[in-house]
Amino acid sequence: MTTGTVEVLTPDTIAQLLILAYAPGVHGIAVVGSTARGDANPWSDIDVHAYVRLASQKDAARALLMGDRLVMIATDTIDDSRAELRTPSRAVWAVPAILDMRILLDQERQLAALKQEAEAFEWSTLREQAAASECRRLVASAEYVYKIRAAIEGRDESAALHAAWALIDRCTSGIVTARGVFVRTENEYYRKAQEEAGARWADLHRQCFGLAADGAVAIDAFAQAFAACALYAETVRVLDDILDPAAREVTTRAVALVA
Repeated sequence: MTTGTVEVLTPDTIAQLLILAYAPGVHGIAVVGSTARGDANPWSDIDVHAYVRLASQKDAARALLMGDRLVMIATDTIDDSRAELRTPSRAVWAVPAILDMRILLDQERQLAALKQEAEAFEWSTLREQAAASECRRLVASAEYVYKIRAAIEGRDESAALHAAWALIDRCTSGIVTARGVFVRTENEYYRKAQEEAGARWADLHRQCFGLAADGAVAIDAFAQAFAACALYAETVRVLDDILDPAAREVTTRAVALVA
């Protein structure tokens, strides 16, 4: 395979996808992701969602090959997708995905209606819910700072890495969700978070992965854990406006542990 954007959804490919995704109970089939957007490269998979009427009809996600291309088929219900539009941490992903989706089959016009709902979506309806939920998550994430402190003192590399990765993930998702940053593709997720949080946060985020502003740096498990704690501290600073007094007390104490 060569690099560069390629057209994936040819008539023959669409016909094959309809056959692969269709099953009893399926009333709608759509493609999402890079293939739907038209910016797929030769390594992009094809993400297919088959919509069923009842949750009991949902199957486990399937992975298969169509020639050299990986095809991922998941089953959903319209109710599941609508629920994502009402959940801040999911809406930042779901809204762009639904807007970009390519509908291949829509027997009951429910996918078209879902797309209209995504087009009418306004983040303002979820802003307070997002702030409240991410405030709680920042407080809960303090646990990992304590775990890192214990792991460093005990020189427990495995524990330090586990806590560090959990903390990095929570800080990243916290920025994106609290600020309502829509993410069209996983490839831009980190970049979007870094742009939203600012240069200091972006530098600390890169350090968590062993990177400095001017390139790669050597990093061990404990240095990575310290970097994750520094990222947490900066996340707390960036999102200070969503913290209530009780949350600020807990997060301030956690930050002080590794200051």
